[in-house]
Amino acid sequence: MGQPAQRLVGPAALPQPLHATDINEFDLIYGGEKWLSKAIRELIEKTDPPAMFVYQTCVTAMIGDDIEAVCKRASEKFGSR
Repeated sequence: MGQPAQRLVGPAALPQPLHATDINEFDLIYGGEKWLSKAIRELIEKTDPPAMFVYQTCVTAMIGDDIEAVCKRASEKFGSR
């Protein structure tokens, strides 16, 4: 299992799986777009969810990650979810 799967977490108490990325210092310096793309791909391949929502926090917004572009590329590659 690659790094993205190890960094996804899902609280067991929630009725639906909730996954979050674990932003670290490396991601803050170099950006997290590549990591987010890998995490989305791996999550789709492992769970085949009927829908996926990606929320941007202030940290990734402040460093300028283009979450919309990452999601658009994923949608084009895997189909709309």
